[in-house]
Amino acid sequence: MKPLGLTQRQLADHLGCEVKVINRIVNGRTGVIQQNAEGEAREFLDQLAANPDAPPFYKALIVRLQSILAGDRDPALAADPEMAYRDAAELQLLLESLRPNTTEPG
Repeated sequence: MKPLGLTQRQLADHLGCEVKVINRIVNGRTGVIQQNAEGEAREFLDQLAANPDAPPFYKALIVRLQSILAGDRDPALAADPEMAYRDAAELQLLLESLRPNTTEPG
């Protein structure tokens, strides 16, 4: 939120949710998908993507998150040069955590 110059209150007001929801997400106590049902998560991401003042790296991240929510697990999603390095790393970790476990006990 710092790159956008937004406070948690401003983001919550813009999205029409409580500040505690944003605070939990920012502090890692609640993930967006854990906090919201799948349809609400899509709506949340759509609202973020609709922000006309969002910088390109922000929009690139939101588009990738929308793709992941829709079921895309392509590792190339984390390789977009328009994304900030930290966002790309977070996407990579997310994609790895969603990858099915293919190792068999031994």
